Amino acid sequence: MSVTLEDTGSGGTFLSNFRHPVTALRGLVGDGPLYALLVLAGLNCVDELDRTGFGILLPTIRDYFKMTDTGILSLVALTALGALLLQLPIAILADRGNRVRLAVIGGIAWGVFSFLTGTASSILMLVIVRSGSGIGRAVVDPTHNSLLSDYYAVDRRPSIFSFHRSANAIGQCIGPLAAGALSAAYGWRVPFFVFSIPTAIVVILALRLKEPVRGAQ
Repeated sequence: MSVTLEDTGSGGTFLSNFRHPVTALRGLVGDGPLYALLVLAGLNCVDELDRTGFGILLPTIRDYFKMTDTGILSLVALTALGALLLQLPIAILADRGNRVRLAVIGGIAWGVFSFLTGTASSILMLVIVRSGSGIGRAVVDPTHNSLLSDYYAVDRRPSIFSFHRSANAIGQCIGPLAAGALSAAYGWRVPFFVFSIPTAIVVILALRLKEPVRGAQ
């Protein structure tokens, strides 16, 4: 009997999934591509590293640039607003163009802006790079949802989307912990240099993704 992530009603099955994760994942995707799910979940995860890392380092960054609480919170609000405004045009592009290419370009963009956050030397530059970092969430939501819907059959989607969304929680857990530890040891700039590395790796892996037939499922 095949082992799937959905069959978690008994402790034995749960332990079997834990011991044989590849088998469980293959059961999860069915006839769909396992590689695509892992890469898209990876992109979803690394996008959280920069955002949550910046959040935990806000007091340190505020003090470094001699900003007020109002100033640093306004910066956060501008970043969120920029991501919100970008979602509509990006969603239109995802509806009409190559979604894999768009997801890759988005990953490159937020990786670059994450790296540049660590090089920011003025408040103006900080505002620009943090606004650019909002591209991550603006790209992930419309492109990933559309791709997952075309990669996987309808009956697989609840588990597929749950797995994809779990990457958010992983990134939100690792980001603050890594940012706090790296900042304490090496300064607040280093975490953003480090976070750009896994982003670059996952983006390179994403280059192998194939655009699915739109509406195939």
